[in-house]
Amino acid sequence: MSSGLYTILKTNLMNKLVNLGSSGDTFYVGLLSATPTFTATQTTWAQLIGVTPEITGTGYTTNGVALTGQSVSTVGTTAVWSASTAQWTSASFTAYGAAIYDSTVSNNLLVLMDFGGALTVSSGTFAIIWSGSGIIILS
Repeated sequence: MSSGLYTILKTNLMNKLVNLGSSGDTFYVGLLSATPTFTATQTTWAQLIGVTPEITGTGYTTNGVALTGQSVSTVGTTAVWSASTAQWTSASFTAYGAAIYDSTVSNNLLVLMDFGGALTVSSGTFAIIWSGSGIIILS
């Protein structure tokens, strides 16, 4: 499985270019049509889908869906970034992974998620229900 945080996210956080909070940047999650390979040095959504194409299919909009309900919280000495479930309704497609990117900061990549195989939906809802522990956890 190939998942991880992109170096550009770490750099943008240190340079105060990205705001993960609820009143911060606009983030999208896009789906991928083949098993993704995580390359930490990739920087943009366009660069990623140039290597691992974005899916096409009924109910999917090019460039994915905007995340909603983003929040940053603290659990002890750990910072946690969470968001509401991302979903596509009346959908028919197959996806192998997803990437979150920041449309406010040059479509810079944040995180890649490998689903561990093909996930298919046929005339239904495709949803990514984030871990209750958070999407990004920094400890």
